[in-house]
Amino acid sequence: MRKYKKITYGAIFYFIIYMLSVFLSIHAQEVSEDEIIAKINGKSIFYREIMLSQDLQNRYLRSKYREKLKELTDDEINKLILLEEKKRLLERMKHIIKEEKIKKWQISVTSEEINNRIESSLKDNNLSIEGLSKKMKEGDRALLKALSTYLKDPQREDEIYTELRQKYGYSKLAWNNMKEKYNTPEKLERLKEKMQITISSFKEEISGNFRSMILNEKFENYITKDILVSESELKEFYRQQYPLAEDYPEADIPRYNEVKDILAKKLLERKKEEKIANWWLAEFKKANIKILDERYKDFMDLLETPQEMELSGGDLQESKPKQEKPTHQPSTPEDKDTTQAKEETTKEPKPEEQQSTNHSTLHLKDGRTIAGIITKEDPNTIKINTGVIEYTISKDEIDRIE
Repeated sequence: MRKYKKITYGAIFYFIIYMLSVFLSIHAQEVSEDEIIAKINGKSIFYREIMLSQDLQNRYLRSKYREKLKELTDDEINKLILLEEKKRLLERMKHIIKEEKIKKWQISVTSEEINNRIESSLKDNNLSIEGLSKKMKEGDRALLKALSTYLKDPQREDEIYTELRQKYGYSKLAWNNMKEKYNTPEKLERLKEKMQITISSFKEEISGNFRSMILNEKFENYITKDILVSESELKEFYRQQYPLAEDYPEADIPRYNEVKDILAKKLLERKKEEKIANWWLAEFKKANIKILDERYKDFMDLLETPQEMELSGGDLQESKPKQEKPTHQPSTPEDKDTTQAKEETTKEPKPEEQQSTNHSTLHLKDGRTIAGIITKEDPNTIKINTGVIEYTISKDEIDRIE
């Protein structure tokens, strides 16, 4: 019975994908690829630079809304594609501004810097160029074998994918994309040709990736070069992190000198992120922007503000209400999930969830210590509030609790 149900749903799903492809291909033809949709500082942006090809549209929707795809109306699909194109337009404009500033500030990356970074990265992971290339080739061969086997015997998909995931870490999304993109022997042969990579070409490829990474680091460092953390700021940040430290001097709470360096790095990172977000806002206000296609006129509403930033790692988010989303944004399945999640947090805790008002100290496996009140606990996570900041910590990260 389960097998029949699975096959039926699968058939329905792929029928929907097919119908969606037809719709999206018609929609994509409404705007010419060569149409100029915007200008920034005199530079034209063509529709082809932000458009999602039919293949990308399908993959984008499948990756984000696989389970809900069949529930979407044509209008909702249209809005989702337009929203993604607005994001791509914003990123394209950012890229143009960044290129202008890099040239103006004479930022460059030398071959020596690239090689040093590559060597350092490989050393940290106990790898070499040759070893990394060998691992990639092994993974490529395994993927080709898996795709070839799947083409001959689709019924073995679960077995084929499980082996690929266990040995080479392929995600389900990556597997689905590959099997759908290379679904004939001819396409598989072309993939095989693409995978014929030499050591020199591999070095060239990763050198390009490292160059972009270092260039972006230098660009952001230039913007934040004046950002410092004062002693008074650091002490205040410590009080925010450990509000009970002064009242309980004998408690097992990390003292200021013990965590000073760690907190300094975190606070500096926070200030830099805020500086960069404000810098982008100011640059877009100064830029000479002309939107020639009315559908994209509100793309700037997607520009992140410091208040909307989700600070890296999730452990530095302040315990205060988040700003409401702009009303212009279309409702997406993700928004519905978020709304549902918020509603669920207002319900009474389930029996397996525990709430506590006792002061506790979490000792994490990475050496950090968090002191505060455990407000909620479930089988997988613990929420602890320090008085200003609430952390959600996976139990896998915790060494012990006192």
